[in-house]
Amino acid sequence: MDNTRLTITCEENREGGYEIDVSFERDYRPKFREAFLSEDKPIPPYFIEERGIKGESAGNSAVTNILSHIKNVIAKSLKTDSRILPTEK
Repeated sequence: MDNTRLTITCEENREGGYEIDVSFERDYRPKFREAFLSEDKPIPPYFIEERGIKGESAGNSAVTNILSHIKNVIAKSLKTDSRILPTEK
């Protein structure tokens, strides 16, 4: 079975910036990780309103709005770490 997981973690640091960590797993094995430092605040889920999650259109979902915003924040940020993780057999 092919199980894929993308995890995005955002935390505010002591200096008031935001550390964004992105990791990818396939079949429960880590494949890559990237980390970024941003001055822009990613959208917390509690800012999403109920009207943003109702309806059948995936293009107007809360997830697409959050991912789009985080993509834009990452594009303007400083990459602090990037690595492809070794594959275990």
